[in-house]
Amino acid sequence: NVSGGGKEVKEVRVPIWSDKNGQDDLTWYHADKQSDGSYKVHVDTASHKGDAGTYSVHLYYMLNGKRTYITETKATVPQATESQVTGKLTNNGSYYSVRGKYDDIIIVNKKHGLSKDYNPGENPTAKAAFVRLRDDMINQGLNVGRSYSGFRSYDYQKTLYDNYVSRDGQAAADRYSARPGFSEHQTGLVFDLTDKSGNLLEDARASQWLKDNAHNYGFIVRFQAGKEASTGYMPEAWHIRYVGKEAKDIHDSGLSLEEYFGIEGGDYATSSKPAESKPATTGAINLPATGTYTFTGRASIKAEAKVSSPELAYYDKGMSVNYDKVLTADGHQWLSYMTASGARRYVDIAAAKAESKPASQPEVKPVAKPADQPSLPESGTYTFTGRASIKAEAKVSSPELAYYDKGMSVNYDKVLTADGRQWLSYLTASGVRRYVDIATVKATETKPEVKPVAKPVDKPSLPESGTYTFTGRASIKAEAKVSSPELAYYDKGMSVNYDKVLTADGRQWLSYMTTSGARRYVDIAAAKAEAKPETKPVAKPADKPSLPESGRYTFTGRASIKAEAKVSSPELAYYDKGMSVNYDKVLTADGRQWLSYMTASGARRYVDIAAAKAEAKPETKSVAKPADKPSLPESGRYTFTGRASIKAEAKVSSPELAYYDKGMSVNYDKVLTADGHTWLSYMTVSGARRYVDIA
Repeated sequence: NVSGGGKEVKEVRVPIWSDKNGQDDLTWYHADKQSDGSYKVHVDTASHKGDAGTYSVHLYYMLNGKRTYITETKATVPQATESQVTGKLTNNGSYYSVRGKYDDIIIVNKKHGLSKDYNPGENPTAKAAFVRLRDDMINQGLNVGRSYSGFRSYDYQKTLYDNYVSRDGQAAADRYSARPGFSEHQTGLVFDLTDKSGNLLEDARASQWLKDNAHNYGFIVRFQAGKEASTGYMPEAWHIRYVGKEAKDIHDSGLSLEEYFGIEGGDYATSSKPAESKPATTGAINLPATGTYTFTGRASIKAEAKVSSPELAYYDKGMSVNYDKVLTADGHQWLSYMTASGARRYVDIAAAKAESKPASQPEVKPVAKPADQPSLPESGTYTFTGRASIKAEAKVSSPELAYYDKGMSVNYDKVLTADGRQWLSYLTASGVRRYVDIATVKATETKPEVKPVAKPVDKPSLPESGTYTFTGRASIKAEAKVSSPELAYYDKGMSVNYDKVLTADGRQWLSYMTTSGARRYVDIAAAKAEAKPETKPVAKPADKPSLPESGRYTFTGRASIKAEAKVSSPELAYYDKGMSVNYDKVLTADGRQWLSYMTASGARRYVDIAAAKAEAKPETKSVAKPADKPSLPESGRYTFTGRASIKAEAKVSSPELAYYDKGMSVNYDKVLTADGHTWLSYMTVSGARRYVDIA
């Protein structure tokens, strides 16, 4: 017991060393306070070279900022002998441990947590072994960086986990992130490696080297493919756990830590399981549990097996995927696979048998609907005369979840008019209400609109920083551009703390920094001076074809609808052969001829109809960089004279992650020449190295 003489004892420190070689293995331990007021410290002989014999133990406590000596003692450790692995867990109030062949092994998984107050810091023996391993990998030319993620306190893990839950939902976050008190990082025995770009290590050659050699340094690759049922986590090639001498035995067994010691693992005791827990047995397509699937039409890729989950990307007809799971969820049949970065993805391939609508692939590109409002009974069966969108809400702006094609039928229980359209409505087998857009109520615009976000017409007057409450849905983006993909959104009534207000691309934006250090932009209104989002209006009409400045155009083939007159702008929807549009402008931009019109919601759209006669190739980077290498100090602050790309590698071919614009500045710590260009380099707040192409 430790008493501070009536004053609060802030910390108890215990220096311990083996008498074998003086104090060459001296380690300062934090003692953990027990429920009875006493303090205990757990000593792993692996931290002292595995030495047997006599150990010196001193006791200090921190009081009023000073370290005060109390007493000392000796302890004897018998010569280690190999013992049988018992698998019997004990708990000392701070953590669970199991007796291994050579020493006690701390166990942390979703069934066995840590005390909130357990705060040992980085284990010095594990850290020294990690540095040797990392440096050996670097010296062998493997794609490994010097940055890493090691010890995390309970509070830090809570912040990290809460952010993941906020972003992806708890079911998804639990697959790759530990809840606070259940993270191995809190033991100080775990390290996450990165590659040379600062990203978590996924390089195939380096990952294989770790699997084959980590045990030689006392580590195991903790979460491996095929072990998710026992570990509770998806594979992580970068995550290694120090266990000391027994690492070789665990490696040679081919088992996970849980399997090796025969202890319980898997999911949390009370878990919110993700949707994929139910395997598909009655899906519309009869498929083996694993294999390769070739798509017969467009199919959405999602982060969750939910119809309402946002589309991340898609597979088109004729494309293939290697999948490792088939499941039924939310009334649909899904294929599932792991990405190279360890993220699980789900592809919606069919309506399940119990679903009241026929099997179809989801499609995010709405085409024209019937022009007249049919006269229909309040309930019944409807046969479609053309393609019709299925939505979660009776709103034109609601994302398309799937569609009915010509000749398909649906049993409906409601007919309604909303948002200027006529809708059929029905309940899915899972009890979710769906709406199908079948006609315009009156002869108005029939042009498709994917995401018409109703924003204020006038630019709000806002302070430079503060809290903003949204009056409607607003897109969150990585760039202040209309064409930038939507990462997430704020809904009506939600709020955000912002630190910047700016006008760009004809819109007003709020901007803020995420907890991971990434800047985000939220589109809140059209700028007062600009009624359309067009960024490169070129007045010169193209010669091919010859069109009046406004009128009605009938398409001779498929033509993309876009938010900007740019070839690189994402396709929002399309017109097919024989369809028509009323346009109010003809322009040439990016080497193409475009028709332009305003949607019913006031958004300007552009349709690519032909290659312009005078331009052979589009040019997307209008800001010319200096031809000569600027004379710059090795580190400092640089102000940009034009747009400059930020990349993960100093390569022209590396994808652009973000950019600096004219007048913006950056603090850099390195100048280098690579790939025929001059680059500035800096570290992000998350420890990732970035490169900026300046000349």
